[in-house]
Amino acid sequence: MKIIVASTFVPFIEGAETTVAADLVETLRKQKHRVDVVQFPLFYSASEMPEQLLAMRLFDISADCDLLIATGIRSCLLRHPNKVLWCLRSDFRKDDDCDILGTDQGFRLRITLANADRLAMQEARCLYASSAAIAGQLLTCSGFESRVLYPPLMNAEQYRCAEYGDYILCPNHVTPLDRPYLAVQAMRFVSSRLRLILTPPATDPEDIAKLRFQINEYGLQEKVELLDRRISFEEIIALFSNALGTVHFPIDEETSDLVILQSFQSRKPVITCTDSKLSSEFVEDRVNGFCVPPDAHAIAAAIEQLSRDRNLAQCLGHAGWKKLSLLNINWDRVAQELTG
Repeated sequence: MKIIVASTFVPFIEGAETTVAADLVETLRKQKHRVDVVQFPLFYSASEMPEQLLAMRLFDISADCDLLIATGIRSCLLRHPNKVLWCLRSDFRKDDDCDILGTDQGFRLRITLANADRLAMQEARCLYASSAAIAGQLLTCSGFESRVLYPPLMNAEQYRCAEYGDYILCPNHVTPLDRPYLAVQAMRFVSSRLRLILTPPATDPEDIAKLRFQINEYGLQEKVELLDRRISFEEIIALFSNALGTVHFPIDEETSDLVILQSFQSRKPVITCTDSKLSSEFVEDRVNGFCVPPDAHAIAAAIEQLSRDRNLAQCLGHAGWKKLSLLNINWDRVAQELTG
């Protein structure tokens, strides 16, 4: 089958949608489909958004492929009679951050965006959401029901557990929405010899500088290590494999769940927060991790509990791995759903 995978991206930002779309393309090609990619830059600026939507709508690729798979609502505006939408992000939260909302022009823009989203979803033959949180947004904001289809890990079989070591891993983006600063603050109250390792991907140098300033301000240079460089896949595997557990505190419902999948596939427990809606779809308190209030003392207490009881860390991590097995999150299933 000839398939085009369409997605959007923000220039110079390594987003989850780009990563997952690339993994989807690789999977489809392994299954002998002829696959090509169409990517559109997307700027969340009131002056540019209507033109961006129009530009996508003007593309008619009906004669170019048998199936269009869109990984976002906006990329689903491309014209094709056989479209499937796998919504990796809903864009509703980012629309709310637009610079003129609250004005008359902003009101007209909101109507334009809502009409464009409704058109895109109406034309899709099937609607999937990458999490229950995003499915809820689609239903609440647009009235469209969707099926949850979680993005899997690529090369999941390579993740393993070597030991429950002497550090907690924080593999988040260094942005306010992922709140890595909570992990740094928590380390002030961790009395054990555990270290915290942060492995942010390529991101805004200003955010990295703020985090490094926080580490120095609290005098945590010996307890917190910030790996502000690009890390190879082999290093990522090793870091998960040897960690005692991981911390993950996304406040954004559209953050990728890949960190949790990486953790559970490595049989590591996850410490998350009660207001992290995406994490709560996977992490059950004291079953396969800890769900604690977004408070440094509460996070520190959970870290200390894992440090004192390595058997508990092992049991929670194994329960996370078992949950993944029951959910049957794999690329073969995703490809079958999207092309079926």
